[in-house]
Amino acid sequence: MPSLVLPPWAVLTPSETEILAHNHRELDSLLAENCAMPFADYMGWALYSPTRGYYTHREVFGPHGDYITAPLLSPLFGACLARQCAAILASQGGSIMEIGAGNGRLAVDILKSLGASHTLPDRYFMIERSPLLRERAYALVAAEIPQWADRVQIAETWPAEQASVILANELIDALPAQRFRMYEGLARPLYVSSHNGPLSFVEGPPDPGLSASLQ
Repeated sequence: MPSLVLPPWAVLTPSETEILAHNHRELDSLLAENCAMPFADYMGWALYSPTRGYYTHREVFGPHGDYITAPLLSPLFGACLARQCAAILASQGGSIMEIGAGNGRLAVDILKSLGASHTLPDRYFMIERSPLLRERAYALVAAEIPQWADRVQIAETWPAEQASVILANELIDALPAQRFRMYEGLARPLYVSSHNGPLSFVEGPPDPGLSASLQ
């Protein structure tokens, strides 16, 4: 099984210990099948695993989570964005699409402001990969803006519809990314492996497409 050596200052709660043990068993099974996985796949699994993923299994926002985003501090952030959205919608109409909508707080604040100024979008698409956060978003819409719930669509993936406004708040750090090393102009993707015991990086062969995109 892959092993992880924690630093001396790290103290885990019983629930965190259980999550860590579960993830090690699941990761051990994944690596047993593939020997190694691209780092982007490993990061995606850590963030969004259906059973114990960071965004799919635990509270990450607010005082009981790990961090607080601007929409959780005040509705003013959403109100400021709504002013720009209103200007665009007034000139061309259409819909708003928010990528990585989380628990729906920003969307609800924007819609409240747009409703007050009579500049509601045709539709507001909330794209959120986490089932737990999609459930929270549905509940928030139902509780705070039920009169506009028919304009809201909450989905896991990008819909086919077009949008006049596309928003994303603190999204980049929640996107799986591929790590690589460069040698003589060639990018070698990094894979996560447990072949030698503890989890470690191994280099893959040069990736011509990735190398060309970095030129």
